[in-house]
Amino acid sequence: EVLKQALRLDKDAKLLVLLSDLPFQKSDLRQAFVEAFCEQADLENYHFLKLLEKRLLDLTLTSDETSVILDGALSLPRRAKLRVLLSELPFAASQLVEASIEPLLSAAKARDVYLAGSIVSRLLKAGVAASQTSGILEAARKLNMSAKLVILLSPLPFRSDDLVEALRNPLLSAADAGAVKVVQSIIERLLRANMEAAQTTGILEEAVKLKPSARLILLLSDLPFVASPSLQHFLTRLLLMFSKQHGAETFAIVKLIGTKLSACGMKKADADSILRSGIISGTSAQLRVLTSGLPFHSGTVRRLVPELASSLVEAAARKDTELVEEAERVLRHRGIRASHTSSFLERACHARCYSFIVHSTLPFEPRVLTSSLAEAYLRELVEGTHSENEFVQRYCSATEIEMALSRAGANQVAFLACVLLLAADTLPPDAPVIRHLLERLVHIGIAMPEADYLMDRIRPELSRLLSRSAMPFSEAALARTSAQLRVLTCGLPFHSGTVRRLVPELASSLVEAAARNDTELVEEAERVLRHRGIRASHTSSFLMRACHARCYSFIVHSTLPFEPRVLTSSLAEAYLQELVEKADAYWQIEPHWLVESDIELAFIRAGANQVAFLACVLLLAADTLPPDAPVIRHLLERLVHIGIATPEADYLMDRIRPELSRLLSRSAMAFSKAALARAGINHVKYRRGPENCWRQGIESTNAAELKESIMYFVGCAHAVFASCPSLSSATGHSWASRPEPRPWSFLCPKAMSFPIEEVAFNVLRAAKPEGAPIFHGWSGQPLRVPPEEYQRRLQAVKEFMDSDGISLLVVVQPEDLYYLTGLYTIGDSAPQALILPKDADPFLIARLIEFDLVPKLSWVAEAFTCPDSASIHDVFCHAVSKYLEPKCCVGLQLASISAAHYIRLRSFFDAAGAECVDASKTVEKARLQKFEFEQECIRAASAMSESALAAALNAVKPGKLLSDLHATAYSELIRAGSEVPGYVPIVRSTDPSGHGSWMPAEEVRPGNLVFLEHSACKFGHHAPLMRTAFVLNEGEASPPAWLLE
Repeated sequence: EVLKQALRLDKDAKLLVLLSDLPFQKSDLRQAFVEAFCEQADLENYHFLKLLEKRLLDLTLTSDETSVILDGALSLPRRAKLRVLLSELPFAASQLVEASIEPLLSAAKARDVYLAGSIVSRLLKAGVAASQTSGILEAARKLNMSAKLVILLSPLPFRSDDLVEALRNPLLSAADAGAVKVVQSIIERLLRANMEAAQTTGILEEAVKLKPSARLILLLSDLPFVASPSLQHFLTRLLLMFSKQHGAETFAIVKLIGTKLSACGMKKADADSILRSGIISGTSAQLRVLTSGLPFHSGTVRRLVPELASSLVEAAARKDTELVEEAERVLRHRGIRASHTSSFLERACHARCYSFIVHSTLPFEPRVLTSSLAEAYLRELVEGTHSENEFVQRYCSATEIEMALSRAGANQVAFLACVLLLAADTLPPDAPVIRHLLERLVHIGIAMPEADYLMDRIRPELSRLLSRSAMPFSEAALARTSAQLRVLTCGLPFHSGTVRRLVPELASSLVEAAARNDTELVEEAERVLRHRGIRASHTSSFLMRACHARCYSFIVHSTLPFEPRVLTSSLAEAYLQELVEKADAYWQIEPHWLVESDIELAFIRAGANQVAFLACVLLLAADTLPPDAPVIRHLLERLVHIGIATPEADYLMDRIRPELSRLLSRSAMAFSKAALARAGINHVKYRRGPENCWRQGIESTNAAELKESIMYFVGCAHAVFASCPSLSSATGHSWASRPEPRPWSFLCPKAMSFPIEEVAFNVLRAAKPEGAPIFHGWSGQPLRVPPEEYQRRLQAVKEFMDSDGISLLVVVQPEDLYYLTGLYTIGDSAPQALILPKDADPFLIARLIEFDLVPKLSWVAEAFTCPDSASIHDVFCHAVSKYLEPKCCVGLQLASISAAHYIRLRSFFDAAGAECVDASKTVEKARLQKFEFEQECIRAASAMSESALAAALNAVKPGKLLSDLHATAYSELIRAGSEVPGYVPIVRSTDPSGHGSWMPAEEVRPGNLVFLEHSACKFGHHAPLMRTAFVLNEGEASPPAWLLE
């Protein structure tokens, strides 16, 4: 009865009764509470609303009983409805989803991420299933991009197929716009929905149509794509491209691509072909591919050790510790043993990168390590050593080699003995290094076995020097010198087998006797050796000793039988040694390339043709000299000159060091396609240089953009949306915008004088610092021309522009550029221009390679350029476009513009509605009038020209070379203070007409005319001067009449 009476009261009084502790009947309260709950929600009375909600929860209402509240809430205003929906009343999930669609969409449209998250949380608490959210998904597809993502990236349980279909377009759009964080969020949402690889087929098909950077973002994401040949092919191209770039970021990129390729099921054979690719062979790129995580065969890695050695030592030299450690870990994992690592030692010693040997974790053979270090140690001792003090200083300073020696595990005596043997084979007998090494060995106490070892293996001409030292030699060792040879020839009945076993010992004595010209002893010993059955297979020791001792006359005159193959290879080694030693300090070989008559005679005895002999020398040079050694280039030219055939050329290509195969391919030798293929060189492009072989179909203009996107992707690879507010910042991205302009340091490592920024794609700009004085250099430095002179010239040109009706002048003539700005370069054949607007400051457009000259030589405050891979025409169009107005007049110097360039410029200006006129004479009209500064420059140039002319005329004498007269005139011009003139001096005889100059070896002869012409240069101003001299014949007192006439 109380409840019935309370329902007739006003809202507040009724609410007090309902919230009391009276034990009303549940059936009586339900209707009253439902009406009161809706009323309070509409009145925004949060306090009473919470109290009513608590009282209703105490009544343990079912979802069927709360359906009336939900139905009533649908007719309430938006805010009141939301309060009912977000309450904890037990609504039915299906009804709650239907009621929440409209508020959820409104919150997404308004980007109210907090409200949207609250609604989603309420739905999840109600136990919403994937089958019940299809309506929300369909409605979300009709929203704009950011609102759609608010709903789709929420944790609502959508069906996997529906979610993939709904997020496909947003994912592609985000990738195309470079929004990597949004891409990562979408991918994480798809992965949480248990997306399978088969469901990403549509995304992959659409991704192929995007630009390269967007395609790269998607392909290297965590999306589970189905492995396909096309996907592997694209990722392989990216792997090769990024492996050629240095830096920790690109190293991480290579690893990421390698992991993706492995996940796509790449076979070991395919991975091996990438590692063997000719475009990365022998470079650090091959090392990065090795560490990318691809599944290589261990045998392939071991076969490529000689190529990997160069790049690994190079990386160690540039202190790329991460790459070196990772590469060594992979090599050890692939079964690289001590027997495989001699190449690493050889490269490290040649590069003098001893720290690599000290810190490397690779296994080395102690014997090989000791001999390699001995060779390096000897080189350190010899270079720069001309006195005893210098020797001691060098000896005490080789700390890195000593540290590496301690790793080798060799004792000091064995090490110094090895160094001494190397010194004996490469230095003259009286070298101070040999004497010091002998004294050092005696001082540290060399034992008899080691001393005998040295005596048996030292060069014959040094055995006597060794025997006179204080080393403790045995009688047997001393007997094995020339005394042993005399015993051989005394007529005793030796066993033939004993003589053959002693051949290595007898070889030293016999060569030493030949070097002493002891002809009788040599002939008798050779007779005994032949009589005792010495054949060609036994005589290699004689060849080795003769070549080491440079006793080639022994090979020429010896009657012993030699194997032609061994004889040829031994002579080739000796020939190479002679070539290298006869090179001067700048590694230039004398024109007379056949250097030793004894070697030539011995070569004739070898019976080998010239091509085979030089090919053998070249292979030896390739194994012992740096790739850029002039000796190698000289041998290549010589082989081409004498006509090497395809079989011999292919033999060289197959056996030469990998890093030299590309140099070999650029020679004029005729290689077969098979040989080029075995070397990994494209037979179509192998004459075009290595820079064309690595691109593999990827456009160079996209390389920087690809790199930027993938670097950003690596940095954001682990970013997740931890909460709903972070989603708001991501969805605020402008989908249609391009990525931010990249800093110049990203595009090119070249250090420029002033900062350069990219104002548009492949359009680079640099500007003069604020506060720098006008008509001065960018650092404030004064230029060669006074500021007032530049101001006068600029004003004069603008006056002529007015008279010619020109509103924008394009200056490309090199003389005019120098006249107006001071910029001068011999690379003026490439496009460069000064843009001179009528009512604005001028600016320059120049090639990238010339760009650093602008701040140094010019006063112009703004300049534009582009990477070498881009078009300078596009830079011109971008920079000029803002100064163009409809029907404006543009002046072009047509006399200095190529037809192709003019056609492109004309089409650009026609599209902008501008008129083009010929302005070839506009700047020249200003240059015609010379003021005080220019007159002084011409006077100074005239004085220099007269001084050089007097020196040249005084040098005219019969028998004098015209080239010497040219040198006299030119050197006097420079000595007098001239800059580089516009043309070099002309010296001509016999025929005084035309602009020809001297010929090689052309002399001044009596009765001939000698014509001289040159010009000095002062700040671009010239003073040409020419004279003709006549050389009198002997006995003549005056020129002939015809000349005077």
